[in-house]
This record gives sequence, C-alpha cells and structure tokens, in this order.
Amino acid sequence: MSSRTSSPSKSPSKVTPTKESPAKKVAAKKVAKKEPAAKKEPAAKKVAAKKVAKKQEQEPVEQEQQQEPVEQEQEEQESNEKVMKTLPAKYNKFIQYTYYLITELNKKNINDEGEVLIDEEIFFKKASVFQTEIIHQKDFVESFLNNTKTVAKSMREYVALKKKQLKIAEKEAQKQAKLQLKLQQKELKKQNKKNNNNNNNNNNNNTHVQNIVQLAQNNNNTPQQQEIEQELEVEPFTHDNTLYYRDENTNKLYHTTNHTHIANYNPNTNTIHFL
Repeated sequence: MSSRTSSPSKSPSKVTPTKESPAKKVAAKKVAKKEPAAKKEPAAKKVAAKKVAKKQEQEPVEQEQQQEPVEQEQEEQESNEKVMKTLPAKYNKFIQYTYYLITELNKKNINDEGEVLIDEEIFFKKASVFQTEIIHQKDFVESFLNNTKTVAKSMREYVALKKKQLKIAEKEAQKQAKLQLKLQQKELKKQNKKNNNNNNNNNNNNTHVQNIVQLAQNNNNTPQQQEIEQELEVEPFTHDNTLYYRDENTNKLYHTTNHTHIANYNPNTNTIHFL
C-alpha cells in the first residue's frame, strides 16, 4: 500500500486595495484640466470641403450629360443620311420653285432683251437644285426656314432704303429742274433784250425808209390814195422773233419793207394766218 502524504492546504491570499490619498486625487484632476483640448476645425472650412467634394462628384455626371446630346445628334444625322433616299415634299417644293424661278426669268429676258439673264448651271449648283446628296438640299432649305424672320427684316430694310434713295433723287431732280429753268429764263431775257435793241434799230431804219417811200408815192398817187395811206396807223409787232406792222383795229399785218398786207393776226389764239 502506498501511503499518501497529505500536504497542508493553502488558503487563497486576499489583496487589499490601497487607497490613494485625497491630495493625490486633487493633483491628478488638475493635471487633466491642464492638458490642451483637441483643436476644432472652423465651420467655414468644413462647408468648403463639402462643396468641393460634391462638385467633384457632379463633374463626371455633367460631362456625361453634355456628351449624350452630341452623340445623339451624330447618331440622328447618320441615321438620316442612311434612311433619307428622297427629299420630303415640304422641302422639295422649295427646290422646285428655285428651278422654276431661274428658268422663267431667263425665258422672259430672252423674249424682252434677246439674251440670257443668269447662268443657270452656276445658279443650280449654288442653290443645290440637282444635288445628289439629299441631306445638302435639306440643309439648304432649312437654312431659309430657320431664318424667315431675318429675311423678312432684311427685306423691310431694303424697301426703306429704296424709298429713302427715291426721295433724295426726286429732291435732286427738282433742284436741277429749278436751276435749269432759271438759266432758261436768264437766257430768254438776254435774247429778248437783244431782239428789242435790234427791233428799235430796224424801226428807226424802217421809219426812215417808209418816209422816203411815202414821199415818192405821194408824188405819184392821187390825192384820194394819199389820204387813205395817211389815215392808216400801224405799230411794230413781233411774233416768233419776226417783226411786222400791225393795224390795231383790224389786226392786219404788213410787211416792214414794202408795206403790203401779208397776214392776219388772231389775238385769241395768238396765231398768224398768212395770205
């Protein structure tokens, strides 16, 4: 038999906590109060940082949104070029009118002037009348449809300018007409003055000659004829720059040299009837 040796049992040891003195506790609290608190970031910086972050998040989205319409337009244009084989009627009527306009203008000018007004081939090319690519004809017509307001404004400005130029031309024509009239009146006065001087000289000469002729006739005529001739009173009369002697009572006109009755004057119509 084996003999057990019993060892004396040990009882658990108890630890008694040591109490800090009140002086140490107070000192620890003071040290904790003296430690600096963590610095807080300003509120403005936080807001700015948030905005930057938000903007950076939105930029890729905006770029994608901007790229989408461009890509869609390109896709639509490519699809239109593939699908459009004939020009739609709403566009085609403008192309037809362009062709009609130029050909009719040339026909009319050939009939009136005998020559072509405009080179049709150049016009058809510039106006895309026979363009093989339909999209070019469509773009040409749409450039007009999208600018109808601008075209209308340009036409109004053109009409206003023409009216202004017409008024200026009319005023200038009136000014020139008045100037021409003044020159004509001046020249007429000058000519009349010259004619009057010549008439006075002719009258003096004719009176002298007439006295000589009458003296000679008085010697040959009977007393009755002399009495008739002495009773006839005439005055110088000019018509269409021609000098006559006129009887105021009968409006008979006599030759200034031989004193014969050659015409009758009508004062109502200011005309002369020659015998």
